[in-house]
Order: sequence, then C-alpha cells, then structure tokens
Amino acid sequence: MDQEKRKKERLVFFAMLSERTGKVLCHTLFIFFLVLTIFISYRTWNLPDHKGMEKIFYLLLSLITSFCTAFCFITFYLPFLVEKFTDVLLSPKRHLSKPAPLLSPVRNLITLRKFYEAEEMLTEILARYPADPCMTFALAELYFLHIPDPGKMETLCRNYFENGPEIPAPENIKILLLYTDTLLKLGKANEAVMVLKNESGKKIYPPDDLAMIQTRLAGLDTLQ
Repeated sequence: MDQEKRKKERLVFFAMLSERTGKVLCHTLFIFFLVLTIFISYRTWNLPDHKGMEKIFYLLLSLITSFCTAFCFITFYLPFLVEKFTDVLLSPKRHLSKPAPLLSPVRNLITLRKFYEAEEMLTEILARYPADPCMTFALAELYFLHIPDPGKMETLCRNYFENGPEIPAPENIKILLLYTDTLLKLGKANEAVMVLKNESGKKIYPPDDLAMIQTRLAGLDTLQ
C-alpha cells in the first residue's frame, strides 16, 4: 500500500510539474517572439534608404516574427481573455456582487486530461463560490471518475450539503447520487440513507428528482 501511495504521489508531482513547465515555456515563447519582433521592426525602420534589399529582408523577417507572436497570443492568451470578457457580459454587477464563474476553462482542461490543473482551478473557484452547484459537480465528477479519491469526494459533498444547496439546480441531484455512491463504496450505507432522507425534505428538488431520491432510498432499504 505504501509503495502504491508513493507511486501515486510521484505521478501527481510529475503531472503538476509538467503542466507548470508547459505554462512557463508558453510565456517564454511569447515574450521571445514579441521582443524579436520589436527589435527587427526597429532595425527595419532605422536602415538607410540605400540598403533596399536589406530593408526588404528585415521587413519579411518582421512579418514572420509578427505572425509567430500573434499565433502565440491567440493560442495561449486569447481563450482566457474571451472567457473573462464573456463572464463580465453574462453577469453584470448590477445583478451580482461577483461575476458567476464559467465552467468552460475547466472542461477544456479535463478534455486535455489535465486533471490536476482542473482540480486546482476548481478548488480556487469554490473557495470564492462554496455553494456553486456547477463547480461542485465538476469537482465531484473529477474525484469520482478521473482522479478517484473517495476521501476528498466525501468531504466535498458533505460540506456542500451541510451548507446548502441554497438554490434549485439540476446539478444538485447529480452531486447527491455521486455522494451516496461514494458512501456506499466506503461502507457507510446508513449515512447514505440519512443524507438521502434529509435531502428529500428540502423544497429545492423538483418532483422528478424527488422520485430519484425515493428510488435510491428503496434500493438501499433492500440492502439493509
């Protein structure tokens, strides 16, 4: 068990190191092309008129480096800026004290199998939005499917249901079912029943969700 734990810790360390190294390389590459473009453009501008061929060469080189700089910007920074701009548009401050977080960057990380970077981002968001159902479900799904961790999963869901949920949301029932599945895996069937009964008494669940809770309760009763 200790050997498996050490192996898992090494994998986590190398995954995080790889992701952070990739970020540093991206920033370095963009800065390199940006400085090179500025330098070549300056040289082109200051060449005397009688050096026509050399000026044309530097002009072409400046166009190439400008294209590389623009490509790096579009690839590394534009998606983040678009998400930020969209976030402000969809959540004006007159309605919310803080813009609601968007899930797209997290989903992109999960699609790229950057699970630990997605976990870090979700953890940071939930520190600011602890009762957000979308973000909670995304992290619960991460702990349940992609980087299975019943301990973290149980803690996340327990905190969510003890402090909320505060609003109706389709993610509530999904989180609840994943939570009870986790409790069953941990051998805590009685606790799973208690959680389901407690949630069935809340008014935030629509009739279909309440029916799913009752079905799950009936299935657990047969196991006891």
